[in-house]
Amino acid sequence: MNKFIVILSMLVSSVVFAMPTVGDFIEYDRQTIQGDRTISETVTQEIISYNTITKKFREKTSVRLVDGRIQTSERENSLEVLMDDKELGDILSRCRSYGGKTVNLPTPAGNISTCALPMNDIMNQRTIWYGKIPFGVVKDEVTLELTGDRQVLMLKSFRPGK
Repeated sequence: MNKFIVILSMLVSSVVFAMPTVGDFIEYDRQTIQGDRTISETVTQEIISYNTITKKFREKTSVRLVDGRIQTSERENSLEVLMDDKELGDILSRCRSYGGKTVNLPTPAGNISTCALPMNDIMNQRTIWYGKIPFGVVKDEVTLELTGDRQVLMLKSFRPGK
């Protein structure tokens, strides 16, 4: 019986993690589609530190542009700005009540159970697929009503912090 509990706790600990956490890392493929032209870029986000005095996380974002250049920025965010386990858990458990649809989404990082949540306004048609990964966003697809241009952000890889 004790072996069973140890194995079960190891399995659970491998899929449950706290967000946000220093070391959380995510990589996306971002495609911008403008008419017959498609621009592909790679976007990464990582939580690199936590300031215990200000209670803020330092987040680094990098974009590898089409020409190979990398643009990097850093910013401090409070917990209120970053998605945490409670907020994500609420979205995933109450997906339908928020107007979303539960979808098992295939990604380069594997199949991920998500809540596809439409967030349309008068300027955009947008759906965000939320899942249990760092930062919470598995896919984000936006279509601009005025031009028909689209931007798709798709999870490529991720690593929970420690």
